[in-house]
Amino acid sequence: MIKRERYLKFLTDAIDNEFIKVITGVRRSGKSVLLMQVQDELRNRGISADQIVSMNFESFRNAVYLNNPEKLYEDLMARQNGKKLYFFLTKYSW
Repeated sequence: MIKRERYLKFLTDAIDNEFIKVITGVRRSGKSVLLMQVQDELRNRGISADQIVSMNFESFRNAVYLNNPEKLYEDLMARQNGKKLYFFLTKYSW
């Protein structure tokens, strides 16, 4: 796994602002690996695993949420429990 220090620093420096971060790039350029590294950084900062929500749009397991926004909202509110959540939405499996 190649650590992309520049991109990782850019994302981790902006992790707590209110803006959505979008990572784009050509196929097999390391986007998913970069997302895993950001999640590792969150855990290193003391963020618990239940605050990190990772959802793959190609996973059949997530179909219940993607087809039912009320179910997604209900699940996220139950997870939130007064804490800040970090969402990672991806198209590909990691």
